[in-house]
Amino acid sequence: MRLLFGLFSGMIFLSACAPTIYYVKPREWSSPAAVDSVIRFFQPYLQDKKIFLDPGHGGEDRTNRGPEEDAIEADVNLEVGLALGEYLARAGSTVFMSRIQDTSIALRERPLLAAMAGADMFISLHHNASANHLTNYSSTYYHAYEGHPEYHPANHDIARYVQRDMSYTMRNANPPFSTNFDVTLSDFNIYPNSGFAVLRHNTLPAVLVEGSFFTHPHEEQRLALSEFKSIEAWGIFLGLGKYFAAGMPELQLVSDSTSASPTPRVTISVSSSEEIDPKTLYAELDGAPISASYNDSSKTITIIPEQELFGGEHELIAWIKNVNGNTSWPFKRWLVVKLPPTSLELAVHPPTLPLSTRVVGRVTCLAKDKNGDLVVDGSPVRITIPEAEIDTTISTLNGIASLYVYGSTVRESRLIEASADTVSDTTMLGFSSGYNTYITGAVRSNVDSLTLSAARVMQIVGAFCDSTRILDSTWSDGRYIIFQRLSDPLLLQFQKEGYFAEREELRHATEPSEVDAWLTPIAQGRLFGKTFLIDPRYGGTESGEVSTAALRAADINLAIAGRLYDLLRASGANAVLMRSSDTTIVEKERARQSSRYTPGMYIRIDATGKDKQATCRIYRSLTNAAFAGMLLRGLQLASELDSAGIFSSQDRFYYDVAMGTITVVIPSVKTGYYDGVREHAIDAIAWGLFIGILQTEGFIPDANDSYIVTDSVTGDVVDGATVNLNETISAVSDSIGTVNFFGVGTGENYFRVLGNANAVVKVGEHAP
Repeated sequence: MRLLFGLFSGMIFLSACAPTIYYVKPREWSSPAAVDSVIRFFQPYLQDKKIFLDPGHGGEDRTNRGPEEDAIEADVNLEVGLALGEYLARAGSTVFMSRIQDTSIALRERPLLAAMAGADMFISLHHNASANHLTNYSSTYYHAYEGHPEYHPANHDIARYVQRDMSYTMRNANPPFSTNFDVTLSDFNIYPNSGFAVLRHNTLPAVLVEGSFFTHPHEEQRLALSEFKSIEAWGIFLGLGKYFAAGMPELQLVSDSTSASPTPRVTISVSSSEEIDPKTLYAELDGAPISASYNDSSKTITIIPEQELFGGEHELIAWIKNVNGNTSWPFKRWLVVKLPPTSLELAVHPPTLPLSTRVVGRVTCLAKDKNGDLVVDGSPVRITIPEAEIDTTISTLNGIASLYVYGSTVRESRLIEASADTVSDTTMLGFSSGYNTYITGAVRSNVDSLTLSAARVMQIVGAFCDSTRILDSTWSDGRYIIFQRLSDPLLLQFQKEGYFAEREELRHATEPSEVDAWLTPIAQGRLFGKTFLIDPRYGGTESGEVSTAALRAADINLAIAGRLYDLLRASGANAVLMRSSDTTIVEKERARQSSRYTPGMYIRIDATGKDKQATCRIYRSLTNAAFAGMLLRGLQLASELDSAGIFSSQDRFYYDVAMGTITVVIPSVKTGYYDGVREHAIDAIAWGLFIGILQTEGFIPDANDSYIVTDSVTGDVVDGATVNLNETISAVSDSIGTVNFFGVGTGENYFRVLGNANAVVKVGEHAP
């Protein structure tokens, strides 16, 4: 009888009309003193550890609920996180949390918050869902899989410890489809090309926990109880405590990270509370495995490349396990091989200067190493110009050492010499008093005054000022220099991707001129650095439907995608067109290709809608839903397409793509939407998507920024005309000659109608 009482004393049964709620209290919970004893046991291993807890969802993202709505995932995640944080804090850990109340935190922000906090480890807390309400088990995920470039075994180690104690403490099954003996899961099981965002973007050791399934009726009732959520937190705590108690080696680079040798000797020290297993040593250089050795007496790892390395940066990754099987935490260092220059190429731009002290020329020395590669940044090059009393040493940037030299009123050439290590080169700077025009200046952003490199300085030519020729491009400091015979008057245009072009008219002058240009970012620069993959669906042998309209839809998709691509690239975004011709690329391949790019948004265009409406299909998430809503708003504004709504999809494609994915379904040809001015209809949809993207970045469009295109001879309106705004972006006029730029312009706009010499757009003549 005593044995039976001991067996059942830890079991809790709660009953009412609902199914019986059953769970088992941990045996360590026999008394508060017993709980304190366990926490004290792990204190030596957990104290001073900085652990970041991330309760998933929350705020606006509260859609995940159990069948009886007694368990809302966002709330369950938070309560488990708070309980786990309390256990860790009692053991001496410093605990950070992405949220401590019901608030919204973007997925990309969560790993950033952990890094900013200086945390050592990241634990994301979730609970799962299934259409099959009989499904229930506990699971713990690590990122990628063994052999993948993003895999690190330390994440797998943590998952192993957490999974074992969490599932046991909750008395839940392990995942039935795990291929690992330790029943952990790779996040690639869910998203094959990317994994979970909070793990993919993390620089810390990180795992994601799915405690159980709130869609299981019995489990939902357990998750509704505060004590059971504390039990789940206790299981995770025990797993973390045992992980840290097993120890993990710490690696530190001892040798210099910069070397002049192409075969540098790399030394890494290893400190560990447990014995090291030398057979587990792994190292790779630039993504390829490299031989390494471990010396137990000196506790060091030695790596010497078998082949000579090229000059520049090389990524070194290494790890080693202790006898308990725990791997050292991520160790990634950049080694710099600084090979000396073996060739110098000295030049002056321009090679001759006018006789004046008001001008400058740019001296550049291109330095290469023995492999013909540019030398590493910071390599010293000595430049001397005796007549100008210049003798200075300059560090290279992108393989070039450069300086400016002033002109002279004396007509005599100057000798310029460059030297580095054992090599040298010379050139001459001449002076001229001909009829050439000398212009210099800098190109800057008018938002932050920063100089802009690689901006083109062009001469506008042609009867209608519709052609250009490049005179120079700005250097890394934003400066340009022109010295050549040019027409009078001279019309200059300054242009850089992401900025509106600017024009300056210059009359010939006998004296040198200085012309600075201030460029305005398109749409306030909101798209700088943003990545968008634009996917025109179907193409080639893929039609999506058997009908003729579906076959033609592939061409419409491509036309819209191409226009959107042009608008995004012109605005400074990192836009990628997934297909640029009528070729067959299966969906699996498109999804695989998405993993090559910096994470952003993946926009699929599908012109097979049955109605004259726009629909978005997404994998349901707060970020995707918000983005899709903006796209539909943009389409309504620019193309007057009504919204048919946003629908979630379980299509495997949405899981396989390595970033947020949205399919925009637009009218097909058979709906008659394109029967009018087809060029305008296609352009309007592209502009609608563009405006929607801008709105997600905080740009407010102006629907009243419209103009009328007319024929200057007949006075008739011109439909289907392509109108260029500020020599940068374009739009197409509709059937009544209206063209709209939605406030994307600068306020001092100028227009040019392409391919129609008689068509004009006058500033101030807005459409009614």
